[in-house]
Amino acid sequence: MRITSENLLEAIGGAFLIIIFVLIGFVLGQSGLDAHEQYECRVWQQQAEDYPLFYQTGWQKEQCDHHGIIINAPIK
Repeated sequence: MRITSENLLEAIGGAFLIIIFVLIGFVLGQSGLDAHEQYECRVWQQQAEDYPLFYQTGWQKEQCDHHGIIINAPIK
């Protein structure tokens, strides 16, 4: 197959569309992950209020601190 300017433009256009779809997928996936992490933090926050013996782990604290959600529970 001979490379022509028309073939090259089609290939570049196809690659551009693929890149756009990958970027959209990444952004949507990241926002969904952030929303899920925030939901988990709110659940732990409520559990800390409901259960006096509730504690959080270091990774839970880091996750919730990242999202600005404070859990009033000791870290173990």
